[in-house]
Amino acid sequence: MYGNAGPPTYFVECTFGGSGFNGGNRGPGGNSGNGTGDTGSGTSTSGGGSYGDTGPGTGPNTGDAESDTLDKLEKRNREIRERALKEKIEEDSFLLLDVPCDEIPKWQPLAQHEVSTELVNKIDGLFQNDNDWAINSLENAGGAIVNMDYFAVNITKMPPLSSGSPLLHSPKSLLRLIRSQLNNLSDEASFDPYCFSGQSMCDQETALWNSFFPLGAILSLDLAIDDGSVMVTKFDSNSWYFTTLEDPKYGDHPVAGTRQFGFEQQADGSYDFFVRGVDRIDSRGLEIIASGFGVRDPFRDADATWINFQENLQNYLNDLVEGSASIVVPTTWRPDWDDVQEVLNGNKPISYLDGCD
Repeated sequence: MYGNAGPPTYFVECTFGGSGFNGGNRGPGGNSGNGTGDTGSGTSTSGGGSYGDTGPGTGPNTGDAESDTLDKLEKRNREIRERALKEKIEEDSFLLLDVPCDEIPKWQPLAQHEVSTELVNKIDGLFQNDNDWAINSLENAGGAIVNMDYFAVNITKMPPLSSGSPLLHSPKSLLRLIRSQLNNLSDEASFDPYCFSGQSMCDQETALWNSFFPLGAILSLDLAIDDGSVMVTKFDSNSWYFTTLEDPKYGDHPVAGTRQFGFEQQADGSYDFFVRGVDRIDSRGLEIIASGFGVRDPFRDADATWINFQENLQNYLNDLVEGSASIVVPTTWRPDWDDVQEVLNGNKPISYLDGCD
């Protein structure tokens, strides 16, 4: 049975009273109606009609001006929400749970991962044909919170190479099998070679992803909430890394960062097959809106994806060897990026963090 998801993580739930505005109707002859805006307590109030309605008469067309005004109001409300969340965090440091000192090193390699020049050049080459290609870096994301998660399945006995075979998988060959079955192991996401920029690129990425060495393969991800694309930016027989991209089909990936798929041997000789990620919401605005409208954890949908992957992987492995696989209790840490950035990136020692002397 699936266990509880590790230590609790706390997030700000802010309810913001916005500034409501009504613009008044345009009366006969094009004169402005009751144009001063009333201030509401969260939603706009209408006074004498919907915003910018034009009544009978010969008044000028104010559609463009009204659109500009709405854009300014939206920007202003977003700034109010951002400032309110920041103030709440500053008032109560427990709203964002600090990560234990000894946990930080587990995610440092991912946070410090740099995409090779060769792969940067591949994206730059695609950019020459379509300027919507880019690598989404952890550093340049807008989110105030950094996600550090780990979802694993422990396996005590390797499955046979084929049904009835006396030969068993090695951890490395089992990881290759898991990669080939990735779409079958998730009900919340699909991982497909990128096929939205012509058949030639589709064929290239398909062959690369299905090869024994898929470094540089670009995949499109169909996710539960928002879709995106990734690239294999590191690969060896023990693990591979997905790094998030901006692409012409989906735009920015909903998060920016890197996720590792791999295995680790435990002290008792068993193996954990895992996914480990470090990322931030790509847009600060999306993170603020999620918090402001009662979504306590902006990463909860991502967590659901990897919990589902855990459960399906456990079932898949137990179908191969009954009773061999069990779920490892997930780990999720969501500290403030500003608090841990210098340490995660290796610019400061762990002792730099409060309480990590």
